[in-house]
Amino acid sequence: MKIYRGSFWSGDSVHSFFVSYILGSVFVVLLVRVEIDFSCLKIMGMLLVLYAFPVCLLLFSEFYVIELDDTLVERNAICPFWTKKVYFKDIVKISVVYLGGYAVPYMRIIADKKKRAYRYYINRVKRKQLPELVASLRKKGIDVDARGMDMLK
Repeated sequence: MKIYRGSFWSGDSVHSFFVSYILGSVFVVLLVRVEIDFSCLKIMGMLLVLYAFPVCLLLFSEFYVIELDDTLVERNAICPFWTKKVYFKDIVKISVVYLGGYAVPYMRIIADKKKRAYRYYINRVKRKQLPELVASLRKKGIDVDARGMDMLK
């Protein structure tokens, strides 16, 4: 069993979201302190707009990869019950794409079944572990399309 996972604080999105949370909180505190008559409902609406969208983005980009003997598991780091488990015998092709810079790498698993192949944004996997993940999957006999891995070497 091999787990490809980095720490929570190593992700790019975590740093950018915490900066926006701090700035948003300061903005809301300044609005409350000003003598303008803001109702509690307006303040709660602003908080919902400020915080809901980044949290949703964070939920969809926090996957990491667990490689077992016969299965490949993609699990969300924030919601661990959100898991995709695929047996190696069912996999036709895997695409691992990293576009460089602050882009979040993603993995698309194409299986035998006629289901849609979703993108799993694997932001929890360390960038240095991506070539190791690709090599390990190729060693298992899986066709892996790896784009952008040359930027990591």
